[in-house]
Amino acid sequence: MLNVEPSLAERAVEQFHQYDDQAISLTDHVIGLQARDYRIEHILTYGFQTLGFTALPRE
Repeated sequence: MLNVEPSLAERAVEQFHQYDDQAISLTDHVIGLQARDYRIEHILTYGFQTLGFTALPRE
């Protein structure tokens, strides 16, 4: 579990507005930013490709 610091929440809201034409939740933006901060490149999911991650399993 990772804490969501206020600065991270602000970054997520900003990014959320940049992707307003995409169907991706604010929660997913928070997760994506945390992954970037920790240099994680792969996420086990069926989403997140919108944010440039490689989704596993691959479709």
